[in-house]
Amino acid sequence: MPSLDALFSPRSIALVGASPDPHAIRGRMVSAVLDGGYPGTVYAISRSHRAIRGLSCYRSVADLPRAVDLAIITVPARYVADVLEACGEGGTRAAVIISSGFAEERGAEGRARQERVTALAERHDMAVLGPNGEGFLNAALPLRASFSPVLADGAPPSAPGKRARGVAVISQSGGIGFSFYDRGRPRCLPFSYVVSTGNEAGLSTLDVLEHLVSDPATGVVMMFIEGLRDAERFAPLAARAARARKALIVTKVGRSDAAARAALSHTASITGSHSAYEAMFRAHGALSFPDADRMLNAAAALSYFHDRLPRGRRTAVLTTSGGAGIWAADACVDAGLEVGPIDAATRARLDERLPSYASTANPVDLTAQGLFEHGYAKPLELLAASDAVDAVVVSCSMVRSDLITAEIDALKCLGARSDKPILFSAYTRANPEAVRALASADFPCFASGHDAANALAALVEYREFLDSLPGTTP
Repeated sequence: MPSLDALFSPRSIALVGASPDPHAIRGRMVSAVLDGGYPGTVYAISRSHRAIRGLSCYRSVADLPRAVDLAIITVPARYVADVLEACGEGGTRAAVIISSGFAEERGAEGRARQERVTALAERHDMAVLGPNGEGFLNAALPLRASFSPVLADGAPPSAPGKRARGVAVISQSGGIGFSFYDRGRPRCLPFSYVVSTGNEAGLSTLDVLEHLVSDPATGVVMMFIEGLRDAERFAPLAARAARARKALIVTKVGRSDAAARAALSHTASITGSHSAYEAMFRAHGALSFPDADRMLNAAAALSYFHDRLPRGRRTAVLTTSGGAGIWAADACVDAGLEVGPIDAATRARLDERLPSYASTANPVDLTAQGLFEHGYAKPLELLAASDAVDAVVVSCSMVRSDLITAEIDALKCLGARSDKPILFSAYTRANPEAVRALASADFPCFASGHDAANALAALVEYREFLDSLPGTTP
């Protein structure tokens, strides 16, 4: 397999088929690269324009003054193979093919085009991503090698604290891959990569996974799979990920006949047996979920708490609303967690600090007045110190951010010291400033107690998987 460094971390890029039209995909690709802060050299290739966005245009790849690491190709499908041939002969080491009209197209012509792309990639030992994809994002470089409208605002994700690890996305659907990024940014997920593999004429999903398992900026990998052409490679790659304590979160679509037909026409994927995929995921510790929200919740928990996985299922619930606390406790039990009594010593310490009308059973109800007087940090510190508690779920109002920001220094100290997961959840809509403040203190925030409970259950499942491996010390 060719090295993927030239693809994901290129020092120079050629935009083949560049256009000044900001509404066309070829023009949006130019804007994405130039406006995204990419620090390397960029060349524009166009037969129709002399200059685009201040870049002088070359008529072909062969006219470039030097070889580039990466070519981003947006020309019509019938010209792609010739462009790829010129890239290979000129020393280009990687290519992203955005163009459609290959194996996903009806008839033999599209399949023949794709077979030629595959042959050229192999002959020139090029890392080729696509065709029929949306490209990729490398958030650290930074490089936005994608026309996805999700990237159009240019806003970087909010920075979490120091303990969270990067979340990478590998998706055979470009739209879904970048939707994870779009939905994850308000949750302050620290994305490292988003990669759309498209038809996989060159690199496969598992080729990209192999690269990301070794990537120091990535600690969690989310995968949207229609079908794997090289599924036998999954087991050894999953084993490598487990040794590196990099969690895999997957969804496999195509359970129904209608979905399988759609996958074939979408990225030419053969979906295969859904039950066989699920058995493979379970056997190798990949957490499988049927929807995006549960995948993102698990990713947030594993990103923030990778180094403080729960030792067991014993969960304390802390709330400012009795009803919300009861609901969260039910959600925890439904998720397979244990919400038992708080030990007497911890209850006594809580009783010393909280109003007489607060409840120090489990759930622990601070009440609104107790929150105003004592905040979250100290009660959480007492609960997290208990030998009878493996994790804490906080169910609270987040209409306002000031109750969080007022004690942010104490929460940051708790986030830095805590060796147990503490998951905040909102029973109101979550104020974005409160979410960002909690993220800066190394606490993710979930949209409901049920989301937090399911995320904590994913942490428990992953911990139990690691415990089952010979020679592994979580």
